[in-house]
Amino acid sequence: MIHMIVAMNNTRTIGHQNTIPFHNPEDLAHFKAKTLHHICVMGRVTYESIPVKLNQRTIWCLTSSLDYKPKHDNVVVFHDQQKLLEAVLSCTEDIFICGGLQIYRLFFPYVKTLWLSRINDEFDGDVKLDRFEDHMTLVNTVQYNTFVCEEYQR
Repeated sequence: MIHMIVAMNNTRTIGHQNTIPFHNPEDLAHFKAKTLHHICVMGRVTYESIPVKLNQRTIWCLTSSLDYKPKHDNVVVFHDQQKLLEAVLSCTEDIFICGGLQIYRLFFPYVKTLWLSRINDEFDGDVKLDRFEDHMTLVNTVQYNTFVCEEYQR
């Protein structure tokens, strides 16, 4: 099954100047709990914005740079968007689509579950999330101390 996991703030910001503009340890723990032991799909900029190795996960990273060398040994590099799409669609394991915006847009038509973390923050960044949740059904909401997680299904 293909899942999408994303954190945004009140302005729908998910990124700013090639970084994640907020640091929420509680949401990071939620991300880890959901993605542990699964494949995580992300673009190169998103991968490089993560300061630590995502242990016990395999990262499928899309980049147009043919000589790109990832900094960790658990990363499979894809240079062709179509080949990555085919790999995801043919995979029988749970896969988490982790960003950035172009990756979310590419895979959204195939997503069955959306995990949307809403962080109460007003920072106005340069990358905004599309209203993906408008095309799915809200099935669960969990209030954490520092954010709200909404689960949507298709």
